[in-house]
Amino acid sequence: MLSGASILVIEDDYFLALSTKEALRRAGAAVVGPHHNEDSARRAMRNQRVSAAVMDIMLGDGPCYALATELAACGVPVLFVTGYERHQLPGTLALAAVMTKPVEPGDIVSRLSTMLAGMHEAHDIEGAN
Repeated sequence: MLSGASILVIEDDYFLALSTKEALRRAGAAVVGPHHNEDSARRAMRNQRVSAAVMDIMLGDGPCYALATELAACGVPVLFVTGYERHQLPGTLALAAVMTKPVEPGDIVSRLSTMLAGMHEAHDIEGAN
């Protein structure tokens, strides 16, 4: 489902982070992380491009809006897996995908697959014009 994709995982809940990582790997993705804060994720991304990001909004050191905004500005799809509601996102992230916890890791894989497939289709259409 996610073969060839490199997925950044930022989640401070240890068990959800590990189960998400394993589900993504079983789906064929290379997993960057999991990371428990923005600084750790930024360091990891210095040497690695990511296809998409799965992020909790509220981490131990505060919300991760800055990194999510930067990723979205670079065309990297962001999937928030959080207890927060969409209306709580800042305007710069209003179009980000949101899944409300509790979430099954397999559902995260499915949503990412759909998001990335949609990106590839959009690029194929743009390239045909």
